[in-house]
Amino acid sequence: MAKLYSKKLRNLEELRREKALKKQEASEAFDNLLTPGSASGDFFPALLDVVTSKGVANKLFALALPALKIAGNKVEKNILKNLAIEVLGGYAKWKGSEIGFKALFRFMKHRYEKKAARKEEESD
Repeated sequence: MAKLYSKKLRNLEELRREKALKKQEASEAFDNLLTPGSASGDFFPALLDVVTSKGVANKLFALALPALKIAGNKVEKNILKNLAIEVLGGYAKWKGSEIGFKALFRFMKHRYEKKAARKEEESD
């Protein structure tokens, strides 16, 4: 016979304590969604919770916590990556525009000074 649960519970009181402990762990896991952790390490305990839970609501709850944890980590990484790309790309565009305008104004100023020098030579 396959073992569905690793602990051997002897009476109803131990079962109640274990159930309360599991609820507390689930609550802590839900509260700590943004803390980094390994997704693969949470897969097998989550699968075990789904297999051993009774009722649709308990199965959904057992599936939802690890899924939210994985999704939260991926979404957080994508947001930070996109933000960094946007900031660095924006800075590069701004700096390029600034250098381009400075070069254009220097060119125009140099050209104006050249024309002014030519007019002076012609008038002399």
